[in-house]
Amino acid sequence: MTHRETINERLQGWCFIFLCGFFAIVVAWILDYYSSQFRWVFELVGWGAAVTALLRIFKTPCPNCNVPLDSTLNFNRNGLPCSISEDLKYCPRCGVDFDSSGNSDV
Repeated sequence: MTHRETINERLQGWCFIFLCGFFAIVVAWILDYYSSQFRWVFELVGWGAAVTALLRIFKTPCPNCNVPLDSTLNFNRNGLPCSISEDLKYCPRCGVDFDSSGNSDV
């Protein structure tokens, strides 16, 4: 498994959690329409999951040096933050090739 695949798996997992949190917020709004008393549970879980997932998405670490990649992930070129851009070849901090095997140390 390459470093790129490792990063993409992490991002896809956190994107799924974000979408589940967003779904919980929508359920809370629907329950609010019907005056449910348990609406706050869905809001709390939804906002907690969504905010935590967004923070984790933008703080995804490099698999080699564990330094957050932050804005170098280039989400704007790729569209959704579920995978990193193909233009990003190397970690800007440690210089590891993202297309190399995850077992080698640089």
